[in-house]
Amino acid sequence: MDNSCDDEAVSIHTDSDASDTFVEAAQEKKNETNIVYEDNQDGTNEGWERGQFMTDFDIMRARKKAESTRRRKRNHSPVTNENEDSIEELLDQMKQAAAQDRQLNLESKPATKKIAILHKVMPQLFKKDLRQSFLDHNLLHVLAEWITPLPNKALPCLQIRESILKLLSSFPGIDKLYLKQSGIGKAVMYLYKHPQETKANRKQAYVLIADWFRSIYNISTDFSAMSLEERRQHDMQHVPYQHKPATPIVVPSTVAVEPDFWLFETNPKPIGPGDKGWIQRARVPLPSNKVYIVRPQSKIAVNTSSMPKKQSNRYEMSQNNREACERTYKFSMKIEPESSTMSSPLNALVEFLRLIYAKCYRKVVRECNQQMSFAIRRLLRAAMCVFSWFVMPYSQCVSGRIERRKLPPIENPLLRLSATVLAERIRKGEVRSEDVVRAYVQRCQQVNPLLNAIVEDRFEAALEEARQIDQQLAKGTLGTSEELARSKPLLGLPVSIKESLAVEGMSNTAGRKLREKKVALSDAPVVRQVKRAGGIVLLVSNTPELCLCWETYNQCTGLTRNPYNLQRTAGGSSGGEAALIAAAGSLLGVTTDIAGSSRLPAMFTGVFGHKPSPYVVSPYGHHPSCDDENWGSFFTPGAMCRYAEDLPLLLEAMRDPEGTPVTLNKPVPIGALKCYYMENDGPSGLTRPIDPDIVHAIRDVAAHLNAQRVNLKRLRWTLDISVCKMLRMKNVETIYSPQANGKPDTTIKREVFKYLLGMSKSDLPSVMIGPMQHIVNNYIPQSRLDFLDSQTEKLRKDFIDLLGTDGVFIYPGFPNTAHRHYRIFHKLVDTTYMMVFNTVGLPAASCMVGFDREKLPIGVQIVAAPGQDHLIFAVAKELERRFGGWVAPS
Repeated sequence: MDNSCDDEAVSIHTDSDASDTFVEAAQEKKNETNIVYEDNQDGTNEGWERGQFMTDFDIMRARKKAESTRRRKRNHSPVTNENEDSIEELLDQMKQAAAQDRQLNLESKPATKKIAILHKVMPQLFKKDLRQSFLDHNLLHVLAEWITPLPNKALPCLQIRESILKLLSSFPGIDKLYLKQSGIGKAVMYLYKHPQETKANRKQAYVLIADWFRSIYNISTDFSAMSLEERRQHDMQHVPYQHKPATPIVVPSTVAVEPDFWLFETNPKPIGPGDKGWIQRARVPLPSNKVYIVRPQSKIAVNTSSMPKKQSNRYEMSQNNREACERTYKFSMKIEPESSTMSSPLNALVEFLRLIYAKCYRKVVRECNQQMSFAIRRLLRAAMCVFSWFVMPYSQCVSGRIERRKLPPIENPLLRLSATVLAERIRKGEVRSEDVVRAYVQRCQQVNPLLNAIVEDRFEAALEEARQIDQQLAKGTLGTSEELARSKPLLGLPVSIKESLAVEGMSNTAGRKLREKKVALSDAPVVRQVKRAGGIVLLVSNTPELCLCWETYNQCTGLTRNPYNLQRTAGGSSGGEAALIAAAGSLLGVTTDIAGSSRLPAMFTGVFGHKPSPYVVSPYGHHPSCDDENWGSFFTPGAMCRYAEDLPLLLEAMRDPEGTPVTLNKPVPIGALKCYYMENDGPSGLTRPIDPDIVHAIRDVAAHLNAQRVNLKRLRWTLDISVCKMLRMKNVETIYSPQANGKPDTTIKREVFKYLLGMSKSDLPSVMIGPMQHIVNNYIPQSRLDFLDSQTEKLRKDFIDLLGTDGVFIYPGFPNTAHRHYRIFHKLVDTTYMMVFNTVGLPAASCMVGFDREKLPIGVQIVAAPGQDHLIFAVAKELERRFGGWVAPS
């Protein structure tokens, strides 16, 4: 017992010695001031001056600052925090990232430095044992820099704002000195008041501001944790009572009384600045002549639940229903007052019909709560039906003129091997890269005249690169087979690229008819990664104009056809890639996905197409481009191949080294997965019914995986939330975007008029994107957009809570298999089956599971939580084993 006391005394003494220098420095700083605080105007001192005195609180603060941590060794020597250097290095990296993002923003480039290190920084900042150390190193000032708007007034990335607000909420209590010095309050207040901030972030910012306000103003009472009786008792204790003396107070004339002593009784006029006795600091308010009355409350508790309620008659119920419908739909209908006796049968019939009308509309309100109005949704569905009357004959005419021919059979056995097998054989020298590339070049020359999928090829250059790789492998200069498997997993394999992605020296027009052909001056980041992994770029494939359609056609290259039936579409916008891969004209394909562009073509052509989690692959280097902060979470390059085992191989080569970290080759036991499925979107009342063959396929997959059927009601709103979010993106490159001279080539009215006259050089989707953006940005109320944003976040949370880290979701990709050309235009709302997963930022893949009655491929979507792409790959391999996978078209 005595030893412990001695240790404590020595420890305290050591702490005091360690902080002497800081205390002396603070004392000298205090002595510099010459301000003297007085309690009266006469200059009477109270025995000390503030300029020459340090309170116990000031000494404690100086000692705390000197210690930097509470942990001390028992040998009387201070412990140095081993994490101090790491903390300083981490904060320096965050400061540099913020400064680099500001500089990139000034140069009109994407600010990606902060989002690149976000996944490395946040786990460290959330460590509870380092919180005080981070605060001592001015962490709040760094966080304020991260969430401060960029020089062009744009908000930082949504992931950054969400992570930092969540981090700030995790701190139990922040000292007010840190809050005042860092400026974090201004940054959070800016987010709270910004109109484009999400509802969830504004709510979290409001909670932070409220908590910090109470800390700064020393408000400790927590009314939210108090019951009603406790709040009433608290109010009663703080009621100011005026104690009136029983007899008037008489001041003796013989006694010299100080004026301040009789201030409350003899001086009815309140003192103010300049008066004697005025104290220039905060103090308790003086009593006034006002009398505050606490009104008595009844102590009798009346229970009204058992009292009989007045029963409404049929007439009153119909009137109430009619008024509710009018308030909901802003629809007025004049009803003449009638007698409650229903004198005639005609009146009774009219009243009955009105009652049914009111009940029906109230039911719609309950089911479609705050969705697009029932009438507008039905009108849109009717418009699609009317539009189909014009589309169907034109589609039948165009498709009928295409000769239905079969593709040449696959003769070279190398074309039937997966990329995983070929890569291993090339590394071991069992197969030459030149032979593989030559086989695919010959196959492209056979099938492209029928498919029309290639925009521009580089066959000779690809063969030369393959020869060089073979020579280097023969000499052994590239390393061992194991080293090449890690550093160059695609060594010697041919890869095709979607034309909208930049490949140096190749066409990059994205299907747009321009005066001068656009040629890429450098590789897109994803193409650079593929080349770095040893891949050989073979060609660039066809895409619709500016990737704005779910069928692949344009006025430059023409129409791409489905290899299983040339009269059917290959889908879009990656239809060129899908057609070539399904016809064995390409081994691996790099695609893009903004609204199902990788998954729909894969479903129509019977291959595997994957949309990865956001920021796993760099979204830059694409035409059309966009600098909106949500672009990277909505758009991403994707992977396409014939065999499921090639998906992780290709995606591993495509991934951005500074992007979101994911594990792609992690083994997953299928029996341990939690599987869920839905056969449609609710239904929403807008999309068409799912084809019976697809429904049977989904049920077969669900039965094989032992999946549980669920009903996510918010999937009914996919059209509203997906279209509004996509069309609200800023600075998306379209035919109406400003050119190099700062002026657009055309306007909306002019281009629509030219298209109606048949004089436009653009296709219908490119023409209509302008009017649709104008309608969404100018005619939809902000309250409606805020509601849709909140529903997006709730739907994303529903999926993450449902799937977790061991769940997958089985869902249709489209209501039907590959249809005839141009029929997508009366099925545009059906694309929301795929677009919704771009909206909520989930990885998804289309997997081949069989054929329908017309011998066309059937595909289903497999979805997982963000960062769980390996679960999708495991399910894709299992479905390929169970249902057979890709079958060569014949």
